[in-house]
Amino acid sequence: MPDAAEIIHRDHLNLDKVLSVLWSTVDPLTDEKAGAADPNALNILNSIVYYIRTFPDRLHHPKEEKFLFPLLLKHRPEAGALIAQLEEQHQEGESRIQALYNAVTAFDKSSEASKLNLRISANDYIRYQRQHIGLEESELLPMARKALSPDDWKQIQKAFASDNDPLFGENMDTGFRVLFERITKSLKR
Repeated sequence: MPDAAEIIHRDHLNLDKVLSVLWSTVDPLTDEKAGAADPNALNILNSIVYYIRTFPDRLHHPKEEKFLFPLLLKHRPEAGALIAQLEEQHQEGESRIQALYNAVTAFDKSSEASKLNLRISANDYIRYQRQHIGLEESELLPMARKALSPDDWKQIQKAFASDNDPLFGENMDTGFRVLFERITKSLKR
C-alpha cells in the first residue's frame, strides 16, 4: 500500500488528468477552430464537476485540513502562513467550481456569450487548481516529508486510505465510466 504522501501525490496527478480532459472537452465545444466537439461533451463536463465536488472538495481537501495540516503545524509552526493560504484556496475552489457548474448548466452552443463564459470559467478553474496543486507539491509535501514522524504519517495514511477515488479507485463509481473512458483515451494519444 502506498504511503500517505504518495496517496496525496496520486490524487493530485489524477485531478490533473481530469483537468486536461476538462480543457480538451471545453476547447472544441467553445471554439470551432479547435476541432469537432464530443457529442457527449456536456455529460462529460457535468461528470467532471460532479467528480471534483465529490472527491477533491468533499474528501481530499477536508482530510488535508483535518489530519495533515494540524500535524504539520504541531511540528513546524512556521508553516502557518502556507497552511492558511492552502485553506483559503480550498474555499476559493468551491466558488470556482460553482462558477464552472453555472457555466456548464447555462451553456448554449448558439450563444457566443455562453461559449465565452464556459471557456473563461474552465480556464480559470484549471489555472487555479494547477497553481494550488503546485503549491502543495512544491512546498507542503516536501515540508511534511521532513517534519512528520512515522506515527504522524500512519494517522494521515489511515485517513486518506479510507476512501477510494470514485474515478480512479478500484471500485470506480459507474457514473464516472464515460469520463474515465475519455481520460484513458486522451492518455493514449
